Amino acid sequence: MAEPTASTSQGLTKLVIRNVGLMLSGAMENPILDADALVAENGRITALGRLKDLDTEGASTVIDAKGTTLAPGLVNFITGIYRCYIIHFLPFPPLLFSC
Repeated sequence: MAEPTASTSQGLTKLVIRNVGLMLSGAMENPILDADALVAENGRITALGRLKDLDTEGASTVIDAKGTTLAPGLVNFITGIYRCYIIHFLPFPPLLFSC
């Protein structure tokens, strides 16, 4: 669960996701990262790695992933898979999308 903490100065946000069981990279040549934590500042991922090696000071939100899998940067994954399925397997050619 998210643990709200004191926010940083000037309204900046810092998110820490810790206790990640498996972190996926999205790269076919190296699909699994040696990481158990992620830091994002102001909506952008700034660091991945071992929690002990990351700067988590001043986090405005800390999330305990409880050993779950994390795929950083992957947005709307299900919609993307569904769209590709429609494009490649429906009997008519779609006009608006490409994969």
